[in-house]
Amino acid sequence: LIYDRKTQIATYNYWGKIVNEKNILISKHGYYYTDKKEFFFRKKVLLLNPDYTMKSDTLMYNTVTSVAYFYGPSHIVSKDRKDSIYTENGWYNTKLDIASFKERAKIYHEAQYLTGDSIYYERKPGNGQVFRHAVIFDSIQNMMLTGNYGEMHRHLGFAFMTDSAVAIMIEKKTSLHIHADSVKAYFDTNENIRSIYAYYKVKFFRPDLQGMCDSLAWHSKDSAMVMYHEPVIWSVKNQLTADSIRLVMKNGTIDTMALYNSAFLISLDDTGKYNQIKVPRHEVVAVKGLALSVAALWPSYLAFSTSFITILVIWIHHHWIFKLIRRDGHALFYWNGLLLFCVSFIPFPTALLSEYLIHPEAKVASTLYSGTFLATSIALFALWRHASKNLLSPIATEEKKDEAIQLTNQYRYAPPLYLLIFMLSFVSESWSAGLCLMLALFFALRGWPVKNVAVVA
Repeated sequence: LIYDRKTQIATYNYWGKIVNEKNILISKHGYYYTDKKEFFFRKKVLLLNPDYTMKSDTLMYNTVTSVAYFYGPSHIVSKDRKDSIYTENGWYNTKLDIASFKERAKIYHEAQYLTGDSIYYERKPGNGQVFRHAVIFDSIQNMMLTGNYGEMHRHLGFAFMTDSAVAIMIEKKTSLHIHADSVKAYFDTNENIRSIYAYYKVKFFRPDLQGMCDSLAWHSKDSAMVMYHEPVIWSVKNQLTADSIRLVMKNGTIDTMALYNSAFLISLDDTGKYNQIKVPRHEVVAVKGLALSVAALWPSYLAFSTSFITILVIWIHHHWIFKLIRRDGHALFYWNGLLLFCVSFIPFPTALLSEYLIHPEAKVASTLYSGTFLATSIALFALWRHASKNLLSPIATEEKKDEAIQLTNQYRYAPPLYLLIFMLSFVSESWSAGLCLMLALFFALRGWPVKNVAVVA
């Protein structure tokens, strides 16, 4: 040991040991600044404490504050080996067991992993704050939370992420990514993630499943995911909406799905017949040219546009109706099922009309097409009549009475108008199809004149 009285610096160049209360510090090279009460250690630094072991390449230790500063790759392991910390820059207060880590900071706790650009950590209660590129990983549930700011509260049993927050459910073949303003995770008694709550502007994606809603909850007990407030799900060829949706996942696939209140589904059949706008064949283009060949597909444009706008109007009105309903009932499910049956059938007459509108058998296609819309308008009228007579909420009869009257006006006149178009289809196929489109656009308008009529249809 060499001590310079002028500089008041003590040094050793081949192994030394410092003992300070409960802490024992060993290193190959060491410098002690007696005026500042600070030690600098280099090469194979080892700090032994009854609760943990600390290894570092370069470390500074203040004997007054008992704070250790890291200036190189450093590793801290708890006595029970449940906690492990790695960092390349930061400090650790050995008295208070609080720390701040930067540069490749990582904290391991049994099956959990925490990392970010910088971490503030309180070891005893297990609290931590993570800043930028934050990640919390649970190897038991195969789940990861990411964001630009996160907090871990182990003693309270929860963690959350915000600022570009994403929850990732890792599966064998693919992963489900859930994005929201904030994501909160709760832990069970074994400190594994038992539930996830995502709040505000939630969107999730997987190659075969996408969706969005206002808020979402996931529970590990039954692998159930519940979507709240105007949820929408897209699965392969299906679009599903309701007031709330509950999915149960098993082995990476949807096992069961329940749609609660205002349930609506749009599905594209296996033949792909919903969209009848097809690319002209080469032999036709060779004779007529591409421009004329595309123009000749006008029956497809007419049939597709009419069907799409009609289904869109039904979807909007369906949500409109269920916003005014106070409660559901057994009969409501049957009337709703009848409407769903009619809407599900629309792709077939659409395909038929687009194929045969300028064919000698166009009358049959036009009659079936307009007849389907007539049946759909009757089903929608029956649904509203039952709802307005038995199930309206006080809001609908008081605050939103005008809206209820608008619906009554529309649904009262829709079946007679579609009946006239149905009768016209026996005379003129093109006029019948065109009027179906005009009527769909007409019913898309909500601004009907409101008169003093009864709310009940």
